[in-house]
Order: sequence, then C-alpha cells, then structure tokens
Amino acid sequence: MVGPLPSYQKTDRQNGMAGLMQSKTESDTQRAGQGRSVFLGLAAVFALSPVLWDWTLHLAQTPSARYAALFPILYLIGFRRDSRQPARKDGYLFLALAVLVVILSVGGGFTRWGRIAVPVALIALIRLNGYASLRGSLTLLWFVPLPHFINTLVWPELILFYSQAVAGLRISLEATSVFIQSGEGGLRLSQGDAGMALMVALGGVSYFVSWQRDESASRTTTRLLFSVLAALPLQFLAIALALFLLKSGFPQPAQTLVNVTIWVVSLAWILIFVPGDTWRPPKKVRG
Repeated sequence: MVGPLPSYQKTDRQNGMAGLMQSKTESDTQRAGQGRSVFLGLAAVFALSPVLWDWTLHLAQTPSARYAALFPILYLIGFRRDSRQPARKDGYLFLALAVLVVILSVGGGFTRWGRIAVPVALIALIRLNGYASLRGSLTLLWFVPLPHFINTLVWPELILFYSQAVAGLRISLEATSVFIQSGEGGLRLSQGDAGMALMVALGGVSYFVSWQRDESASRTTTRLLFSVLAALPLQFLAIALALFLLKSGFPQPAQTLVNVTIWVVSLAWILIFVPGDTWRPPKKVRG
C-alpha cells in the first residue's frame, strides 16, 4: 500500500525546514559573535593605546627590554596549532580588570605599570571567543618587559662581579652603568646586562616549549627552573668573552656581543628545544 507515503514526505520537508531555520539561527549567532569580537577588539586597542605607545618607546630606547617583542610572534606561531575552546564569560572579568589597570596607571601617571593590561586584555578576548586555549594564551604574559626595579636589586654588585672575569682592565662605576677600559677602547655594561632580562626571556621561551610539547605542569615547572638557573652562567660567559675581545683590542665587537646576548641565547634556546612540528603549518582535517 502507498497511502502513508505523503505523510512521510511531509515530515521530511518539516525536518528540512527546521534544519534550515536552525542553521540560519546558528549563522546569525555566529555573525553577532564576530561583530561583538571586532567591537571589543577595537575598544581594547583604543583603551590600551597609551600603554602600547609607551611599550613601543620603551623597547626602542632600552635594548635589554626588546626580548618582549619576541613573545607575540611566538604566540601567533603556536596559535595556528592550538585548539579552539568553548567561549568563557569570565573573559569579561579579565577585560574589566585590564581597563581598570589602564585607568589607574595612566590616570595616576604610571603608564608603564599599565603594561600588564595588554596581555590581560588579549587573554580576555581569547576567552570570550574561544579562539584558543588558556594555557597557550598565557605566553602573552611575557609581552611585559622586566620591570626596571628588579634589575636594581642586583645592581651594581652582579655587574661588578662580571667585570672582574678578565684581569688587567680599568673599571669605572657610573650612575646606571659600568664602564670598562682597555687601552683606547671601552665596554659599557648597563643594568640590563646583569642577566635578569635573559632569565625572564629564557623562562618565557621554556614555557612556550612546554606548551608546544603539551607537557605536564610538573615538567613545565622543571623546564622553567632549568632555564632560570642557566641564564646567569650564560650571561657571565657572554660578558667574559666580550671582556676578552676588549682586552685583545676589539672594543666594538665586544660591545656588540653584549648587546645581542639576550637575542642570540633566546633564539638558540628556541632552535634547540622547540619541536620541529611547531614551524610547519597544521594539517587540515578533512570533513
């Protein structure tokens, strides 16, 4: 018998219409979410513009702080392979905290203290839209350069200790640096050359490595501790080599070596420890 067929056809049409309506609703919701993301992103950039400008000037004027520019790049590289997460409403709390920090820091005349608001705001947007994991987004915390007062905790004792690695040099202590002379040439060691900045940079790279290797919390802690402990001996070796060059009559290469130590060591750390898959584009999943 063929009598029941029309009713089944009607049900199929109804299901098809319901599916289309559901797809349209989901599409509208997705577009609304994307529009909200764009608005929040533009608002965050506007609110953070004084801090971002100060950050740019600080990196241009302070060589030992330029390592911070490495971490937004590292995060974007890792972001390609990160997994999407459910959107989290707690992102609004992160965003409100970032705005509050900016208001208090810029309004109070302490713009540099507002730098922490930049990674917090970025993490907020990531959480609100489920773009990636919280673990990966924490890499952005290294966007903030090492605060100056931390360098002063080891100043000038640590720099003077480094300066004695090679004998027969004249050492002069100045307000914010140590000037070392040999013959007609000289080498200047600033507060940023104490090794604290290198310690933070290697710590950030090690966190990125653990994220890419999907290591446990204990393994991540061990890796961070290793990099922190290795930073000061590496800084000492670099300065000792620079002093040897200075005494050998090569003051300009000596100064260049000191200036690029943090970059050379950080990039070497990346090349040695970051897994090779990180640099390759992620494989597309076939539907």
